[in-house]
Amino acid sequence: MANNSNNNSEKESSKSGDIKWVVRHAGSGNFFDQGSLQVAKTSNLTAIAYSHAFKVVRNSDGTLLWESKLGATCSWMKTMGDTLLLGFDKSVKAFDLEKGVELWCFAPINKSKNPFEFVLLGDRIFCHDGSWKIYCLDFKDGRVLFESHFPIFESDSSDHHLLLQKMISIDQNACIIPDSKNNYWYLGVGISQPRGVPRLNNAPWETMVT
Repeated sequence: MANNSNNNSEKESSKSGDIKWVVRHAGSGNFFDQGSLQVAKTSNLTAIAYSHAFKVVRNSDGTLLWESKLGATCSWMKTMGDTLLLGFDKSVKAFDLEKGVELWCFAPINKSKNPFEFVLLGDRIFCHDGSWKIYCLDFKDGRVLFESHFPIFESDSSDHHLLLQKMISIDQNACIIPDSKNNYWYLGVGISQPRGVPRLNNAPWETMVT
């Protein structure tokens, strides 16, 4: 009896780890080219990007819904509702996750050799273009809601840069961003150049007044 009990337990345990589906690639060549793997999921779909290609599969059975070739290597990917966002060194693109239709592309022209940096706050995408300019985009249509330029830093040859990952949203129309020299800047709609935010006794930004 003991042996039968153990066998039943082993069978039940093995069921919990069963493979549900496997995606097979029909045709010659690798499933993906070499590059950096990015994965983004919703409750129904999974998007997988690798180097210059990405694919979207259904979670329930692994069916490949659509795939696309990219003109550049994808550096990050995220889903927001039914929208798939893909970031690149110099641009960001949005696709309809279900249909595979490209919704919009944001690629401002600048002479900086530095890659773009992105932060998603709510339904806004903040893009640092690699120089001293910040763009705030609406993720639904890629529209530029506002942009801020930091001309006072362009002649600064020291290691002075914005800390985009520490940006804090104030509301739908404004935010605060620190820099590497412990300064804080207020950005928002109708403000072409950021405003310095006063601090009280070197207090952290949470206690600052605007």
